Amino acid sequence: MSKERPTMAEMPYHFGVKMRCYPSTKQMQMIRKGIDASRFTYNEMVARNQDAYDCVRLSEASLDPWFLFRTKDRFWEFWRNRGQRNNVLHRGNWSDMNDYLYAETLTRLVKMPLMQNYYKACIKDQTVIRKRFEWLQSELLTNATISMSMRSYKAAWNLWRKAHNNKVGTPRFKRKDWFGAGSMQVSNGYAKGKPADMYSGSARVLDKNHVSLPKIGRIRVSHLAGFLRRQNPDAIRIGTVTISKDNLGQYWVSFQLASMKPFKKVPEKTGAQLGIDLNTDNFLTDSNGNRVENPSYYRNGEKYLKRAKRILSRRQLRAKKEKRSLRDSKNYLKQRVLVAKKMKKISNRRNSFLDDLSLALIKNHDLVVAENLGSKNMLKNHALAKSISDVGWRTFIQKLTYKAELYGKQFVTINPRNTTQMCHDCGYVMGSDDRSKKLTLKDREWTCLNCGTYHIRDHNAALNILTKGQQALA
Repeated sequence: MSKERPTMAEMPYHFGVKMRCYPSTKQMQMIRKGIDASRFTYNEMVARNQDAYDCVRLSEASLDPWFLFRTKDRFWEFWRNRGQRNNVLHRGNWSDMNDYLYAETLTRLVKMPLMQNYYKACIKDQTVIRKRFEWLQSELLTNATISMSMRSYKAAWNLWRKAHNNKVGTPRFKRKDWFGAGSMQVSNGYAKGKPADMYSGSARVLDKNHVSLPKIGRIRVSHLAGFLRRQNPDAIRIGTVTISKDNLGQYWVSFQLASMKPFKKVPEKTGAQLGIDLNTDNFLTDSNGNRVENPSYYRNGEKYLKRAKRILSRRQLRAKKEKRSLRDSKNYLKQRVLVAKKMKKISNRRNSFLDDLSLALIKNHDLVVAENLGSKNMLKNHALAKSISDVGWRTFIQKLTYKAELYGKQFVTINPRNTTQMCHDCGYVMGSDDRSKKLTLKDREWTCLNCGTYHIRDHNAALNILTKGQQALA
């Protein structure tokens, strides 16, 4: 580790700050250009990797027509840069080649190891992509945007290698959003001789209301003054910077931060341990018997949301009937923003509730145990899909995970198998023999047929969850 300037990876504590920003018209244009370049570069990497894979897959087989059609432009690039003219049949321009001769020439090129190596090299070098597409050489773009997009592509492959067992797929093409929503990343650099803090570097804080970003320049932000008041900016290093635009047209800036000191004060140990059972009847029941009611933000706001969505649907049908593009239908676009605002309000209220609840649980307990629920599979049940989506279980577990690490506490997830069906006192499992049947969602209270103990379903499940978590840590 460098004592004078440790890197982001060498610093033990990491944190993220997301701020609303208010760019000028020119800055909006630069951000929009950067978002397009980031998405385009990522998609180009995916396409080139597929070409390299097809070169290997089709080297000993016949080439299908679709492969010939979609790769013609990129093979012409290979022809100009690395093609061996002595091994092909054509001496004229690539565009003058007829389909038969093109297929014969391409068959020879695919079988050359040089072709495969060329495409693998293109994935590692951004100069090939920048030379081919002139608009990527614009002064409005920075090299860091393209390099960070390529780094994201490599990170996607690393994630696939770690967890590809039906969990994470290979990198796919990114779809362009109708209304320009998306994100771009830039890296922060520090000059020699300057301290690595929040006030130096290519991305830096100017004052409590303004930051400076590479190429974009000075930009006004909010939600920064409180952070600077609580932390010591001189001891914090800025890493990756993400600029994003949401579907409401709002712009955001996110800083990845690192420090040698913790960002949050670690509270004293309480010795308390808690198991929580997440359900749809109430939000959660803990092992102490306390219940937190489900706020049901989506269902409560559904009345007003339905009306707004009906108006949006009618305007969409009218535009379709008149054969107008939705992008040119001003009334449709106005209503779309109105629906998005209502959805955003519901999402913000739910996130605020989950943040407050998760923070209270982590601060007041040294160990919190919850079930590792497969929300994706549970959403296939159409009778419960809306209720499960409304409570936000997966988001709540994610918040508990990172807050436990932030405050030096323990959070454990366990397999939910038989946590509801098992008696906490004697270990008897309902439905395990002919004497009983499995509990259904209607059975909120039950009596154990083995020991006669009366149980409240959710409290008993929370006790079983806590016991499983303690056994996992033992």
